[in-house]
Amino acid sequence: MNHTVHTARLEWLELMRGLAAVWVVLHHGVQSISAFIGPMGGVHLLSNGYLGVNFFFILSGFIIAHSSRRLESRDGAREYLRARIVRIYVPYLPVGVAVYVAYALLPNLSESERIPGLLTTLTLLPSGAPPALSVAWTLVHELIFYALFLLRFWSKPIFWLSMLAWMAAILVGALTDAAFGLTVQYFLSPLNANFAVGLTVYLVVNRKRLRPSIVAGAALSGVVLVGAQALKAAPDLVSVTAGFGLLVIAGASAPTGIAPQWKWTLTMGSASYALYLVHVPVHSLAVRALHHIVPDVGVWTAFTLISSVALCAGVVYWWVYERPALAMVRRVLRSKR
Repeated sequence: MNHTVHTARLEWLELMRGLAAVWVVLHHGVQSISAFIGPMGGVHLLSNGYLGVNFFFILSGFIIAHSSRRLESRDGAREYLRARIVRIYVPYLPVGVAVYVAYALLPNLSESERIPGLLTTLTLLPSGAPPALSVAWTLVHELIFYALFLLRFWSKPIFWLSMLAWMAAILVGALTDAAFGLTVQYFLSPLNANFAVGLTVYLVVNRKRLRPSIVAGAALSGVVLVGAQALKAAPDLVSVTAGFGLLVIAGASAPTGIAPQWKWTLTMGSASYALYLVHVPVHSLAVRALHHIVPDVGVWTAFTLISSVALCAGVVYWWVYERPALAMVRRVLRSKR
């Protein structure tokens, strides 16, 4: 019997997405404090927040398969592509373009030697230069996966063969330890394997309803795997991926009705993309301003302040711009159809 995951059941995944977004923000907060204020020491749980990207890629693979399950025709391909383009670019472009303009006007703004590319900044297409917004490199990977997923609307066998070929190429590249340029790295990064994990999770969850004992076991195992690696100086990415995969299985299969004290994470989950887009520029501005106003500020005080400002800025950007902008664009597209 085919079991379809109901949208209402995805609230647990929204909760996890909120927690992962906060984790990424804290990771970059540690980096900002270490660069401008002083070292924070071996806070592995915070500095390992970059692992949240693995979760986002797994979740993306799952959500794309889940949300596209009713779009089985070539006409569905247009709807899928339109939805993905709107969802990615409408929130991203104001931030990406603003950061690029800031770099153009103030070349010394960045502490690194990154030279952003205009093409990748505007289109998020892979090229030899990174996007101006540092975290936007993950969106390039997302677009590659979205483009490949289009094949599913024409031929499922060709899509799955293409996925297998992609994963095989990634494995060969990892085993040979070959050096690639930035453009090829986007395609052959081992991080892309997380999309395949997300698709696999969807197939598992969508096949039949899992027993509560299995869901609880997956949740506990996922927490243990991810938690153990999050505390290490050098996390094992295979264990992290397995743990996140189990958590997505549990989150997609768990019953609804999250306790009120967890509602803030649902808000963070809804605002997670906006938060992801704005937190690095906000961190950069906030830590510079704080260091100028209070030169002898403590590292933990500074970390708490700039992280709080970044979280608030993400929610504000989501509430004030992303939500109404997406609603307006979608309304216009519906009226034209």
